[in-house]
Amino acid sequence: MTAALGAALVLKALRYTEDTVSAAEAERLKESAQRFQKLQNALAAYVDKDAEIFCAYLRARTPEEKERGLKKSSEGVLAVIRLCVTALSSMPAFYKKVRAQLESDMLIAFLFFETAVEAGFINLAINEKMLNVPRTGKQMALLKKKMRRLHEHYRAMHREFHHG
Repeated sequence: MTAALGAALVLKALRYTEDTVSAAEAERLKESAQRFQKLQNALAAYVDKDAEIFCAYLRARTPEEKERGLKKSSEGVLAVIRLCVTALSSMPAFYKKVRAQLESDMLIAFLFFETAVEAGFINLAINEKMLNVPRTGKQMALLKKKMRRLHEHYRAMHREFHHG
């Protein structure tokens, strides 16, 4: 849900900026807005799917059913992390183009996405511990490396916002 809120803030910034830029730039912002609308819809759908998977896990009676539930949960978490990393990766490209009064929304959106990714890492670690088999360690390491680079972008955006 946190990531879906981040997508909503980016959408707000993109949509309110469209009428203040050139036609060509407005078209690029509209395309970005469409991508973020799809992202927001996908993230909101994952909230419902996660609840469904967790309820099935709680109702599971056999160790095999529980393991299947944890694996499904981990797959969903990884999918959300990937969506968030994709969103974070695209934000610096249009951050400087949004209206000045919406820059704070972009920074908050970045934090929402980053928080969702970190929460996902925690969730994966718990699931893997319960499964007793580290299945996503390599994927997590790559995503964490990308997150560190994205965090550098965020810090640069933050400095620019506060210090011009």
